[in-house]
Amino acid sequence: ELRGVARDRQGGVRAGMGVDSADVDRDGDLDLLVGHMAREADGYFINQGKYFVERTHNVGIATANWRYTRFGVGLRDLDQTLRRRIALGDAQVRPVG
Repeated sequence: ELRGVARDRQGGVRAGMGVDSADVDRDGDLDLLVGHMAREADGYFINQGKYFVERTHNVGIATANWRYTRFGVGLRDLDQTLRRRIALGDAQVRPVG
């Protein structure tokens, strides 16, 4: 059982709208990037084998003032330098009617 991604550092829950995994720290296991709702900080988690450790603050995405919901997230090597970049796809959610 893997654990450690349900809550943020302060114990709060977030939406979990989009997720991607990649071996960012190159230790043989998959780390996670989780996108959330508007005004919620996204989550970046390093896999430690049987649990995850949140490292959101370490990668600079701990801000909770995003204007839009992130439905798509990605950890990609966009320029083939073996360094993963964070890519976000977001949109504004509005009530219908």
